[in-house]
Amino acid sequence: MKKRVLITRPEQSAAQTANAVRQLRYAVFCEAFLTVMHHDIKLPDLGRYGALVFTSANAVQSFTLKNDQRDIPAYCVGEQTVAAVQQAGFIAYKSAHGKVTDLIKMLENEPIDGKILYCRARDIAQNLMVQGKNIDEIILYHTEKSKEISDECFDLIRQGAFSHILFYSVRTAESFVELIKKSGAQKCLNQCEALCLGDSMIKCIENLQWKHIAVASTPDRQGMLQLLERHDE
Repeated sequence: MKKRVLITRPEQSAAQTANAVRQLRYAVFCEAFLTVMHHDIKLPDLGRYGALVFTSANAVQSFTLKNDQRDIPAYCVGEQTVAAVQQAGFIAYKSAHGKVTDLIKMLENEPIDGKILYCRARDIAQNLMVQGKNIDEIILYHTEKSKEISDECFDLIRQGAFSHILFYSVRTAESFVELIKKSGAQKCLNQCEALCLGDSMIKCIENLQWKHIAVASTPDRQGMLQLLERHDE
């Protein structure tokens, strides 16, 4: 029987991850523990900006729903955001290949002509404090935590059917923990491994009864897939 992986990402992001995980010969179950809510707001005059900054693929998607301009250089925190920028058709883009702190360092050293527009979520894990650069921020979306786990997903958790559960954000991890505790299913995770995109997720989930918790060596899709391969025992 194939091992089964639970992908906790919002619906918009889960499909590509699921396809990649299936290539590793896992069975996949997708359950969105967050819903992305795009805000109905107008973007400012983009002619005032020399660069855009994105720290999530959701921010890229929200931007592209509101504007079709793709000739402004886009600076991205990591490879998942870069993939969204590429898919959207941006002409010029760069990746910090890591965390927000890496993005900040990159922006401080970039010769950007004009102001920067930071396209972001309402709730962020870390502020973008860049020395020597003039940055405006616009909140394009927020995420809402799920209010319940689907019956099918809950039954699989209760049966101990998942060998691995993948976490890609603090908000998703928080939502998962809240619903697991609410359902009283903490003990059902003792044969399951939690695989996290970054260290920030560990504090959210460490009090549940996992078989093991591990963090990807790089905060991107490839890092998560390599982590999953390493923990295929």
